[in-house]
Amino acid sequence: MSMNEYTEIKSPEELEQFLHEKVTFHDGMLKEMQIINRGYVMENKSMNMDHRFDAKMLFQTQWDPVAFEIVCIGINHLNATGPEEFMGSSGKFIDSPEQLIELSLDGDFIIQCKQLFYKITPELHGNNEHLGSQVPSTNMVLAVKLDENWRQCSECSNAWEVSPAIEIATCPSCNKVTCTGNT
Repeated sequence: MSMNEYTEIKSPEELEQFLHEKVTFHDGMLKEMQIINRGYVMENKSMNMDHRFDAKMLFQTQWDPVAFEIVCIGINHLNATGPEEFMGSSGKFIDSPEQLIELSLDGDFIIQCKQLFYKITPELHGNNEHLGSQVPSTNMVLAVKLDENWRQCSECSNAWEVSPAIEIATCPSCNKVTCTGNT
C-alpha cells in the first residue's frame, strides 16, 4: 500500500471528471470512514501539536465500479448527518484563505480538505470491514520488516512490534506514518 495507488485530484476539471465519469455516488452509501488526528498526547502528558485531521472513506454504490476509496488530507470542515443513501454529488475548489477542495453529497455530507485522492476498489463490496487500521499519508516513510512481528522506521531507526497483517502503522517514536511497501 502506498499513496502511488491513489489518484490525486488537483484541478476543478479533474474533480468534475471524478464525480461524473470515474464514479457515481447515486444509489450509494458511505460504508466505512476512518479519521485520525495526527497530533497526540504522550504518556508523560505532553502533547504533540501536529494537529491535522486526515480521513479514508469507502463508498459502495449499485453502479460500476461498485466501490471506491477516498483519502482526504488536511480536513478543514466535515459535516455528516446520517448513514443514508446518496442521490447526487457536487464539488468545487475554494480559494479563500487557502485552497480547499469541497465534496458535497446531497448537501448533507460535506467535506473540505487540502488534498483529495481516490482509488477504484470494486472488490471491496459486501458487509466486511475493508479499510484496515491506518489512514495513509502523503509523507509516509518506509518501515523495514525485521522479522515476523517487528519493523523499523527508516526516519528515526526505532523498532517496534506490529502484527504482520498491518501494512501501514505510525512509528511510536517519531510519529511518522510508515508503510512496509513502496512509498
